[in-house]
Amino acid sequence: MLGLKTMKISTIRHVIVTLLFAAVLLLSEGCSSVFVPYEVGNRTKEKSYSGGGTTLARLFYAVNTAHPELSGAYLLDKGEESLLWRGVLTEQAEKSIDIQTFIWSDDNVGTIGAARLLQAAKRGVRVRVLLDYVTLDVDSDYLVWLNDHPNITIRLYNPFSQLDASIGSKVSTLLSSFSRLNRRMHNKLFLVDGRVVLLGGRNNADEYYDMHADMNFRDRDLLVVGDVLQEARRGFDEYWNSEWSISIDQVLPRKVDLQQRTAYYRKLESYARDQKNYPPRFDDALKRIRESLQRLPGRLSWGKAEMIYDIPGKNEQLSSLRGYGKSGEFLSRSILEAEQEILVETPYMITMPGTLDIFTRLQEQGVLVRVLTDSMASAEDDLVFSAYKRQRRNILRRGVKICELRRDADLRDTVFERFQNMEEMPGISLHAKTAVIDRRTLLIGSFNLDPRSTHINTEHVFRIESPELAEQVAKIINTDMDLENCWQINMDAEGKLTWKTLRDGREDISHIEPDVTFFERMRLLFFMMLPVEAIL
Repeated sequence: MLGLKTMKISTIRHVIVTLLFAAVLLLSEGCSSVFVPYEVGNRTKEKSYSGGGTTLARLFYAVNTAHPELSGAYLLDKGEESLLWRGVLTEQAEKSIDIQTFIWSDDNVGTIGAARLLQAAKRGVRVRVLLDYVTLDVDSDYLVWLNDHPNITIRLYNPFSQLDASIGSKVSTLLSSFSRLNRRMHNKLFLVDGRVVLLGGRNNADEYYDMHADMNFRDRDLLVVGDVLQEARRGFDEYWNSEWSISIDQVLPRKVDLQQRTAYYRKLESYARDQKNYPPRFDDALKRIRESLQRLPGRLSWGKAEMIYDIPGKNEQLSSLRGYGKSGEFLSRSILEAEQEILVETPYMITMPGTLDIFTRLQEQGVLVRVLTDSMASAEDDLVFSAYKRQRRNILRRGVKICELRRDADLRDTVFERFQNMEEMPGISLHAKTAVIDRRTLLIGSFNLDPRSTHINTEHVFRIESPELAEQVAKIINTDMDLENCWQINMDAEGKLTWKTLRDGREDISHIEPDVTFFERMRLLFFMMLPVEAIL
């Protein structure tokens, strides 16, 4: 590895960050000072590439012309397939690559991804990378050296201290202006030559692409072309040019040693060439994706589409944790359009009063709402799960059918194909943020069902009116909700819960939180006592 020497699951980082924010909130209750650590000055506003003349523009010209004011989407349901498409699109890039992500780890996927971006930059491609500051999991030197390439620019969203600052300094800065610095950028976008965008729930780390040996995320992306690319370009530019996005040069002001930079570039490229750093037959899979690129225009599902993104900073009143963003309002309106059925996958399920009101209205209108979320055993974050546990009965009382993903779900055999012959298959955790409305509308993006996505973090939501694509995703979600893959929860008249699943064809019933130990349940009870629900 060229950064972290061991693969680390993002769960650890997420829990630490959440607990840090929770502790700071408790210590600084009532603090509303606004601290702006960096000034952007009069820097030139940049625009995403939107011209023609590229291979990708020519490839999709005919289908875009045949579907004016519509967008075409291709489902990327498996992590490895999504990673392969990122690799092929990076190879095809001729003008620009624009990346916006919440997490970038210096693990296998992150290291090889950085090498591919460097190769593109050396071909003359403009590479812009916008990362959220608080979840960075890379060595600061590597960011500086990459950023020093004339065709690569890296910016950090809402940084509150130098990356090399001590933990004490960072906590002190957080305490001085928690209401602003708690606001993070959760958006994910991968835009190539202004003509193709990948969007959905995946960040940039091994566990999002089925490459982690211990646990991988059940996640989902779409590859999108057509009319909505205007909004994708506009959205990226709004964040890139925002006062919230700060150049890495300002966050890490240091003189670059050219010899060290050159040595790093060589190591990076050598790492990407070494076949030991790839799964078996990865090159064969990459070759298949390259070949399928030419057939992709004929495999797209078309429909009227919208891409909604929150404004940078989200809420104008920084002292409040109750302001709403465009993404949450758009989701609420879309959900209330349902007439028959809503299928949802969300890793976090922490309701607010407005959420419960929506569930009540849907129940009164006879709309069936089925939700797949994480069980305690598969959950990424125990603190967040504790808040969901407190609310679970209230959600069930409003007619919502809840299923909880099993960490050992049978669907791993088809989702994690590379691990089928291993003695121990990695566990699975839900990370997809998806909703299907009446089998005609598909919603996908970065938005979790929790207060943080609603009030604090910036998010994006993509909506497409495509019965074909909606039906495809609905079938997948229904399979994920099969008893072989999840615990179906029932509640009796007295409020007692029962979990039911099928293991090896046999029915398994539990009357307590399943697949976890006594000590894990005790830890959950402790978390349930913490008054931090508003920022989860």
